[in-house]
Amino acid sequence: LDKKVFLKGSVNNVNEYLQSADIFIMPSLWEGFSIALLEAMASEKIIITTPVGGNTEAVEDNKTGFIVKPKDSKALAEKIDYVLSLPEEEKKRITENARKSVEERFSVEKMVGEYEKLYEELTR
Repeated sequence: LDKKVFLKGSVNNVNEYLQSADIFIMPSLWEGFSIALLEAMASEKIIITTPVGGNTEAVEDNKTGFIVKPKDSKALAEKIDYVLSLPEEEKKRITENARKSVEERFSVEKMVGEYEKLYEELTR
């Protein structure tokens, strides 16, 4: 396992590691709205995460990534095996869906526009 999985801790060159990854796994027990998750989706990585915090707002199960129950290591291992066995065309479909979702729903322009609308409503 130590030849295939690297736990690096805190690093400054996150994008370099992200680009070399095959899968982005975030098995959180709690989470806010994860920018790291969006970055992985935008980088066209297969996502496996848990339905905590904002993860389900970002990831649609079986469309833009995969969701497994928290604290279920067996389900997580099975999902990793499943993802690794997917045909390349299916992986590409999912990762492209994820990238498009981030671009359409969470781009800087979109988020700024949403905040502007919110501020306008609040100041009326």
